[in-house]
Amino acid sequence: MSYSSLIDSQLVTAFKMLKDMAKPMTFTKVTGASFDFGSGTLNKTTAAPATFKVVAIDETRPSKDRKTITKTILARSKDIPDLMLYDKFNFESFDWKLGKILKEAGRIWMFEIVREA
Repeated sequence: MSYSSLIDSQLVTAFKMLKDMAKPMTFTKVTGASFDFGSGTLNKTTAAPATFKVVAIDETRPSKDRKTITKTILARSKDIPDLMLYDKFNFESFDWKLGKILKEAGRIWMFEIVREA
């Protein structure tokens, strides 16, 4: 068994051991996004959505002047090979957008997702 497959199997085990902390997220990859200045529309192509388990590490509630909720997410990079600004997420029955990418450590992504409150 190679180190790569050993690490992948240990990550799967870790997410299984988290049980109810690991929740399903649906990820929709948006590719080829471009803005048409003539018509004022966004042209994009979406791939088929994929569902996998993630762990919500932290949640930031909105302040009085900002009406957004931010969650910090931990996911396997095998589930999400690449993150782009236009990608969409459905988590806990809400639609979210990509916030900041906090860390990409080879096999693990740590990133923020944002939605309006």
